[in-house]
Amino acid sequence: MKLSLSTLAPPKEPFEIVLVPGITVKVNPPTSLSKTIAEAAANRIVDGIEDSLEICVEAGFAEPSLVDFSDEDFRKGLYQQVLIRELAVGHIISWSGIIDDKTEEPVEVSPDKVRAIMDIPPLGETFFSKLMAHQIKVFAAKKDSGVTAPGTSKKAVAPNTAKDAENKASTAPKEKKD
Repeated sequence: MKLSLSTLAPPKEPFEIVLVPGITVKVNPPTSLSKTIAEAAANRIVDGIEDSLEICVEAGFAEPSLVDFSDEDFRKGLYQQVLIRELAVGHIISWSGIIDDKTEEPVEVSPDKVRAIMDIPPLGETFFSKLMAHQIKVFAAKKDSGVTAPGTSKKAVAPNTAKDAENKASTAPKEKKD
């Protein structure tokens, strides 16, 4: 497999993402650091929600069955939603097509407004897939070019490299058990 540096090079300048016809966001290119920061924030927020809910249940302000954090699917779904919000807050620098219902004026970009917009289906999902498209492309290109996991390959046998060699070289002998 060949990896082309030109097609795998990440974007270096801000670019636009069309979320739906009429709504476009301009974003700074994602980096490993920006993604890690968003992931850390998402983990912190989900943990905070869980802790707050436990306190509310213990104080009698919420029912224990309100949300089930022991359900792994629920936790992963909530994490994904929060991650999309935090990635959007960290990357969106401007937008077009988002207006105030009352004034019909363009809405300024702010963290709270970005989070609210990302909760509208399919805006958050579209944002995430298009923002992370480059990383997905790199992952797909590298998928089949990595080393084999330990224990999954057949016994290795090296080819003859010396002209007069009669036998193929084999792997090191196995350790003898006493």
